[in-house]
Amino acid sequence: MAALPHINEQLVASRVIVAAAGTAATRLDTFSNWLMLGYAAAIGLLLDKGDKYLPSPAFHRLIELFLWVAVLGIIAKYLSVAVSGASAGTAIGREAVSGVGELNLEPLARQMLRGLPQPARFFTRRMLAKAMAGDLLSSSRLFFCLAQVQGALTMLQAACVIVAIYTVYDSATFGGGVAAGGPG
Repeated sequence: MAALPHINEQLVASRVIVAAAGTAATRLDTFSNWLMLGYAAAIGLLLDKGDKYLPSPAFHRLIELFLWVAVLGIIAKYLSVAVSGASAGTAIGREAVSGVGELNLEPLARQMLRGLPQPARFFTRRMLAKAMAGDLLSSSRLFFCLAQVQGALTMLQAACVIVAIYTVYDSATFGGGVAAGGPG
């Protein structure tokens, strides 16, 4: 493999991007979990007491929204695992190669691929091919992009929770308010 231009700059940029993506993924994962657990607790409370205060169509809407929150959360969790794993793997890899001279990337890549299941093997093969061709930032950009997708999914979760809160507000009959037909 020929000497890569600006290899040190690419390596530093790659480390910074992957570390930032890993930190973002971890924090987004925590917020996503909080949204799902809070929503699940609210649904549990409504299952116990909600029939007194919430009409059936509104309750069905809340269940639909909960399913969306759960599906979005599962996808976001998968992305979080991928990005956090890449961030940790980068740190471990940096530590493992410190003090080692030149590495032959082809046998290293083969060994890495052998331990991966699909679809991780597909993505890793593509990233390794790009790295061997000189684009050392390709994997960092991918993981940062995945962290952004995770962020978008988490924001969609939050939007579903906000719609659910509004549904309860708009539909609930808490003893004589506008929804109960009493004076506003």
